[in-house]
Amino acid sequence: MRWIAIGLLIILAVVRYGMWQSAPLELREGMKVRVRMRIGGEIRQAWGRSFWSQSYGNQEVEVEVPQGVEYGDEIWAEGKLEKSVTEADYTKWRLNYTMIKVNKGVGLTGGLRQWREIMIQKMLMWLPGDEGALAAGILLGGSGALSKSGTEAFRKSGLLHIVAASGYNVSVVAGWAMAVGAKIWGRRRVILFVLLCIITYVIVAGAGPAVVRAGIMGGLVWLGMAWGRKGDPGWLLVIASLIMVIIRPIWFTDIGFQLSVAATAGLIWVLPMIRRLKIIRIKSWAWFEEGLWVTVAAQIATLPLLAHYFGQVSAVAPVVNALVLWAVPWSMQLTAAAVGVGMLFPAAGQAIAWLAWPLLRYMTGVVSWSAGWPGAGGVVGKMGWGWVIGYYLVIIMIILKGNLKFK
Repeated sequence: MRWIAIGLLIILAVVRYGMWQSAPLELREGMKVRVRMRIGGEIRQAWGRSFWSQSYGNQEVEVEVPQGVEYGDEIWAEGKLEKSVTEADYTKWRLNYTMIKVNKGVGLTGGLRQWREIMIQKMLMWLPGDEGALAAGILLGGSGALSKSGTEAFRKSGLLHIVAASGYNVSVVAGWAMAVGAKIWGRRRVILFVLLCIITYVIVAGAGPAVVRAGIMGGLVWLGMAWGRKGDPGWLLVIASLIMVIIRPIWFTDIGFQLSVAATAGLIWVLPMIRRLKIIRIKSWAWFEEGLWVTVAAQIATLPLLAHYFGQVSAVAPVVNALVLWAVPWSMQLTAAAVGVGMLFPAAGQAIAWLAWPLLRYMTGVVSWSAGWPGAGGVVGKMGWGWVIGYYLVIIMIILKGNLKFK
């Protein structure tokens, strides 16, 4: 039955993607277009101006947005295209508009997105500098509040992923909802409340590909629990990814979506094999080994994609992640408590935020320090698709062989 369901989803995804590809978006220099965009993340700031871009497969259109545009707002713009960046399989356009209209975020989703902005502003007020930006990123996703030097340091050290809302965040939100709701409705009836909290968090966190994928996976897990079934994370990843492609075929070509799926696959299939090595035998250092192997597994799974799209791989990422990852859950819990309490009692929220500051300062300190290490943000050259496919075939064969060996 499982294989039949997966087969049907694959067929639907292929047909949906094929239909989307059969009508490709043809953009030309000087072409007059009208675009509709929703601000779903951090607005890029450059030269004292604000920009928002939207991807259309292997093409991207960027628009300069007026001051005052916020997360959740909708933009309608009309104008002519000007080519900004051209690569072998990617084109970026700048829209020189003659008309632009901004619709402020309204309704439930607009309200939730505005609530996100309020929470971010509180964190930045309580925790100035990159520490506040890191707290906001860990809890809600996004690196837009980081300073330029801070963003570059996180990129070089391979830690930008910790300021992206993903599966861990969804798991924590579901756990909180379960702990609170179970006392009110009981463990069976609380599932709907958990699902509602997951959906709310996905919207507040920006509904990007990574957090949507995590939300679908989390929702499937909790629905399975309601029906008395355990979820296999590998199958859930496949199902969630296929559902996303069916809903929005453009996500299949989204770099963030591809990296998110690859990293999750690494944690599901590569990490168990690496854990069997048990190189560090000292129990007091087990946390370091776990953090190291988690990062190595994700790095192995995402390496060819990083090399293909960016030609850069941070050689120091495994060690830096091992030094930092243990502090992420504690920071997230304290930051969430600060925001939750601070909405009603600002002084108490400020006090709790101060408790999170040493952890956040530790992380930004390690990142700044490691960004100067040899191999940080190293350039390896871009990898062609043939090499990417070959790499993954080898990894799959190793996983299959390893599973047979250890059974």
